[in-house]
Amino acid sequence: MINYQQNNDLLDALVTEELRSALQACVERLRPIYREVIVMYYIEDEEIEDQETETDPRLLEIAEHIGITYTNAKQRLFRARDQLRKCMQNYL
Repeated sequence: MINYQQNNDLLDALVTEELRSALQACVERLRPIYREVIVMYYIEDEEIEDQETETDPRLLEIAEHIGITYTNAKQRLFRARDQLRKCMQNYL
């Protein structure tokens, strides 16, 4: 008898691994200025104090860390996300 749950789990794992590999390849293709911000924002796990402001505290800290303005960091993050979205279109 076929265990469908086990087959589904295996398929899910394979799809997840393929998506992770595709995303990693897309991140590696980003220009360094975009890759730096996207990696710091989503991948590096640093505890950032949540402040009650209109600015994103994580992005504000990233901007300060790499020596750019908050607006510039926000723009780089937007562009990086846009490029990743376009790169991942074939996988989604």
